[in-house]
Amino acid sequence: RQRVDYSVDSGRVFITDVGDNPALYAADDDMNRLCRIHYTLQKTQDKEAFYETAKGVCQ
Repeated sequence: RQRVDYSVDSGRVFITDVGDNPALYAADDDMNRLCRIHYTLQKTQDKEAFYETAKGVCQ
């Protein structure tokens, strides 16, 4: 289980060390799950990049 704090910048979040597409959920302040965020990471990594980006949909 990994905690990600909320972000107010257009719904963007930063997650460290995501591997094998673990389940990601949005939750309220009481840790009640609001939805699951479905996302897909790129198959190849850019070794020169500081981070990767992925778009997700909360369902």
